[in-house]
This record gives sequence, structure tokens and C-alpha cells, in this order.
Amino acid sequence: MGEASLNLQTSWMNEMKLMLKSMSEQMSQLATKDDLIKIDEKINYAISGFEKVKEELVVIKAENKQLKEKLADLENKSRRNNLIFRGIPESTDYRKVVHELCGSLLGLTSEVNIVQAFPIGRSRTGRRVVLVEFASYKDVLLIMSSMHKAKNTDILIQQDLSYVTRIRRNNLLFWRRRIMQIIPGARLRLRTDVLILTVNNRTVKFKWDDEDGLITEERGNGLALLAEITGVDFLNLPNEAGSGGSVSGVTTEGTPHLK
Repeated sequence: MGEASLNLQTSWMNEMKLMLKSMSEQMSQLATKDDLIKIDEKINYAISGFEKVKEELVVIKAENKQLKEKLADLENKSRRNNLIFRGIPESTDYRKVVHELCGSLLGLTSEVNIVQAFPIGRSRTGRRVVLVEFASYKDVLLIMSSMHKAKNTDILIQQDLSYVTRIRRNNLLFWRRRIMQIIPGARLRLRTDVLILTVNNRTVKFKWDDEDGLITEERGNGLALLAEITGVDFLNLPNEAGSGGSVSGVTTEGTPHLK
């Protein structure tokens, strides 16, 4: 009986030793105060790195936007001697057709000098879209000053602009139409990618920003300014015309560069 009791006590002591050893091993795996300090330092370092990346992304985004603006400006300058004529009849000599049209429709004869002219896109109605390069920007200005004579005809004459500028014009044309519907007495002019509004003896200029929508020339909120000067709550109206398609005859389809 004594031996059995001794064996039982020995077994119990062994189990206790194993339990204490296991607890000791588990305790050794728990984080100490120093471990927690190190973990906190690593978290702060990660947060600091994340904030730095965010700041760098803001800078990169701003630089990318500036680069986009410069590229659009350079492309527009490279296209400044070009005009797009829509509704030109099928022909084997588009240069001659456009030159004759400038005389018969716009009242311009030998004043304009066409370098080259060729159709772009596919013909759907027997009439073509023709890209025309003129010898100088003066020729372009001369034709643009006479474009009103082509009103109510099958001929539409447009500037040859970069894709970015056409998208912005598309949205500005949307807002010009919307403002004219709501405020019939407003005077609105679109100059390339600037919408000029004259109403209540006040003239303001608007532009289109790819991120902020309609903005003022000073990059303020365009809809808020419209509401201020017109008394109409434009803030609850949709702030974009959408991409693609066309508004008031302005297409967003691309045009090739003339060589």
C-alpha cells in the first residue's frame, strides 16, 4: 500500500512538472514589454511609410496632370492649321472640293491656301468628313470668321483639336445648352475649351476639369458660381455630360495627324 501511494505521488509530481514546463514554455512565447515596444515601433514605421507614399502619390498625380495639360496644348498647337469639314460630297479631289466650297459657301476665293485635304472615317450617307490642312493659321481664322454662312446647310466646320480638348468641349457644350434652356437671356460663347457666360451685367469664364467637373477660371466651384450669379440652384443638376458620343455636333472621335 505504501509503495502504491509512493508511485501515485511520483506520477502526480511528474504530471505537475510537465504542466509547469508547458506553462513555462507558453509564458516564454508571450510578448514582453520590450516586444510590445518593438511592435509599436514597427507599426509607427509602417504608418510613416504609408503617409510618405500617399504624399508621393499626390505629387505624382499633380505632375501627371501638368504633363497631360502640356501634351494637350502641344497637340492643339500642332493641329492649329487644320480644320474638319463635315458633310463633304464624295470626290476624288477633296482639296479642290473644299477650295470651291470656301468660295461658293463662305465667300472666300483665292484668299485661302490649302496644303492637303483627305477624308477620315467611313462614309455612311455619301458625304464625308474631311481633314484639311491650310498653309497658315490666318487661313483658319479667315474661315472660322465666315463659318456662320454655313449655318442651316449640310456643311459643318470644326477646329481640329486634341482628344482631351474635345472631351472638355463636349462637357462645356452640354452646360452651354443647359444654361440656355434655364436662362434664355444669357449670352454664351465657347472659345476652344473656355465657356464665357455673360448674364446680369457680369461676365465669367468656365473650364472643364477631368476630376472636378465645371470650374471657374480660378479653379473654384463652377456650379456654385452659376447659382450665385443666376439665382438658379445648379448644384442639384448633373455635373457631367458623359464621355463619348457627341453633344451639339461635337464628336469625341479621334482624328489623325496630318504629315
